[in-house]
Amino acid sequence: GHAAAAEATTTRKRSGFLDVRRSALTPSEGWISAALLLSALLVVVVAVQTSDWTDPMPRLWLVAPLGFLVGLGVAKIRSPWPAQLLLIVVALAAGVAVAFWETAGTLSQGVLADRFDETVTRLEDWGRAIGGEGISNDRLPFTMILGALTWIMAFSSSWFLFRLRWGWAAIVVLALAILTNQTYLPNSHYPLPLTFFLLFSVLLIARVHFLDRVVAWRELHLDARVGRTGFALNAAAMIGIVFALGWAIPTQKIVIQEIRDVYQTAREPWAGMEDDFERVFAGIPSKKASPLHSFGAALPLRGRISLGTAPLFTVTTDIPAYWRAQSYDVYQGQGWIATDDQRETLKGKDVYSASSDTGYRKREFLAQKVTLNSATNVIFAAGQPFEINISSEVDIATPREFEINLEGEAPSSLLPNDLAQAAERIAEARGSLSETERLLPPETRIVEERDGALVVTRDPPAVPDILAVRSGKRLKEGSSYEVVSSISIATADDLRNDLAAYPKWVTDNYLQLPDSLPERVLQLAADLTGQADNAYDKSLAIADYLRQYTETFRIDAPPINVDAVDHFLFTQRAGYSDYFASAMTVLLRAAGVPTRLAAGYAPGVFDEASSTFTVRISDAHSWPEAYFPTYGWIPFEPSPSLVAIPRGSLEEQAAFLDIEEEIDPAFDFLLEDLFGFDDFLQDDFVLPEQATDVGGLFKSVAIKIGLAVGALFGLLVLLYVVVFMLWQVNFLGLPYAMGIYDRMTKLGAMLGISPNRYQTPGEYAALLASSADLPTEQTSTIAHGFMKARYAEQGTTGEDRLRIQQAWRPVRAALVKRLLWRVNPRRLFSRGGG
Repeated sequence: GHAAAAEATTTRKRSGFLDVRRSALTPSEGWISAALLLSALLVVVVAVQTSDWTDPMPRLWLVAPLGFLVGLGVAKIRSPWPAQLLLIVVALAAGVAVAFWETAGTLSQGVLADRFDETVTRLEDWGRAIGGEGISNDRLPFTMILGALTWIMAFSSSWFLFRLRWGWAAIVVLALAILTNQTYLPNSHYPLPLTFFLLFSVLLIARVHFLDRVVAWRELHLDARVGRTGFALNAAAMIGIVFALGWAIPTQKIVIQEIRDVYQTAREPWAGMEDDFERVFAGIPSKKASPLHSFGAALPLRGRISLGTAPLFTVTTDIPAYWRAQSYDVYQGQGWIATDDQRETLKGKDVYSASSDTGYRKREFLAQKVTLNSATNVIFAAGQPFEINISSEVDIATPREFEINLEGEAPSSLLPNDLAQAAERIAEARGSLSETERLLPPETRIVEERDGALVVTRDPPAVPDILAVRSGKRLKEGSSYEVVSSISIATADDLRNDLAAYPKWVTDNYLQLPDSLPERVLQLAADLTGQADNAYDKSLAIADYLRQYTETFRIDAPPINVDAVDHFLFTQRAGYSDYFASAMTVLLRAAGVPTRLAAGYAPGVFDEASSTFTVRISDAHSWPEAYFPTYGWIPFEPSPSLVAIPRGSLEEQAAFLDIEEEIDPAFDFLLEDLFGFDDFLQDDFVLPEQATDVGGLFKSVAIKIGLAVGALFGLLVLLYVVVFMLWQVNFLGLPYAMGIYDRMTKLGAMLGISPNRYQTPGEYAALLASSADLPTEQTSTIAHGFMKARYAEQGTTGEDRLRIQQAWRPVRAALVKRLLWRVNPRRLFSRGGG
């Protein structure tokens, strides 16, 4: 009995594992692997937790370890796959429950039941906003999603490792999480979390690889010593340090256009998702320099924004203008929606109207050539786009449709006044369809009759009401296109005297206000415009009033269930162009003036020599456009940082070029924000020109050459170290003699001389020596050492090791030399070289 026990102990030692009693939950990968994965997971969690995406943040540091342990437990249950899938579903449901608990815990008021009720209510409201193309600035749903994704991340990474032993899959899950988080943070947040994550990841991958090797060795009845684990971890630690240093070394940005094009193409679906993300998570603050608008279907009124300074495009034209990208017609209390009911595809040089008539008086054509500095499908143009020289898609706002009940029920409150009165007359008359049509108000026609109701709409405008123009395909960086737009040259007196009636399609679409708009906003509009008897003076009165407010990007998002314009006007009294434009648009609508909100860019910086405007990300802007029946859409400027838009001829509008000199001093703080952020999408950073003597110039060039040579040398050293470490990992845990023989066979295989299954080690050594012109005695010594280490009971002695070491040096040198000869460029291109 004692002998059997001793033999079992010896067997366990030779197998490479300590005699440790394992519990049912002990992972076969060992607690070291579990600790490494948990460490990498916690690095990700800390990175997300400290980003402060919501306030307060859920306890992700608690959710993640729980998900990790549940993943370990599910993985250890050796059940058939149907049962395993059921366990996974149950575990994910448990994760949602934990996320819900943590989300409710972030609320500060009420008992637990009240917090649960409020959480459910706010999640339902958020769901309705998603389904109804609405806007939500409530952060609570994001808190819930953050908790659920943390659970899924922790559970799946743990399950991949301990069920399938997919170390790479576990790391990829965590890498996606940390890279997504870091992408939306300033560059200063990058090095530390990624360095630690990379270190733990490399250690885990090396550990799993080592364990796989141990299993393979045991199947071959080889000795896998526990002491080799320490060497494996040390080697992996060195690799991690090298990768960390390589990450931290500053390098010159290199742009490979083909790779960038592939990246932009792959990113397009995600770009559309980002538009929806901004719409339903408008309350999430911006952490890094980014564009103000995405020009999607929604424009949410958000909190603090950080803009970059990189150039986006240039415009070659005669006068400054606002470069519109998207117009919005529906205000929802938390932002704006563009109801593009119709999209038309136009080929190059198609004109929107059949003649040169723009549909409005006092408008002139303005030609523009736009050259892009970054890829986009948005067409930027001044005024009303009229003609474009590339294939494009035009989003057009069509007249709204209304339903008139024919069953005698009371007219809907959603009907305009004239249609509500017509509905009452139609219900009383109950005549034929032709008689019913005569009872409709002017500019109204029947679309169809369905389900006891009459669907009617208004006559469309003579010129399409364009909300946005997009290119038929994504335009690359450096692309250019030409646009002809119609620009209003109406004077202030022209606009002041325009008292024509508004078309029905205009009042239906552009007087809309939500029922939830507070009464005090309507009262303010009445107070500001009470002395004005025309739309132009009403617009000036509101713009002058708003210019008293503070313009800043340093604001909080409006509270949930609070109207954003009301919050801006009466509580915050500060904001950026989105808030000023929204406030003026809402106040004008309340005063009976049809208005829409436009988003795009301010004129930019003018270069007189080339007649070119350079437009940067920091020029992002939004502004209101009021409708004048005779003259069309007219822009106004309520933001205090920009001058009022001049009226009159194109020559008079050129005075707008002085815009940069009249920026409000209160806006100077933006320089601080912009200074600290990276140049978004910018390829190069050019220092100002300065006087430099010839000696200084040569010194500068020498320094740059030295840095380039040093960087190249460092890269080669880094490459050598990485390749060496990856090579050494293949032989971890093998006895010395076996490792040397394994190295010889791998180098031989690279030369095309692989061992066959029927060959003995001695036969292969002889074949390799004859085929590769190697010293036969040394290859035989290595083969003999391998056979002795594998089959002899006494194993390899110190003398054997020394003899093998002396034999290996010339063999290795000869093999490496022949390998280098195979890739010698002169040999490859010499006559007869193969």
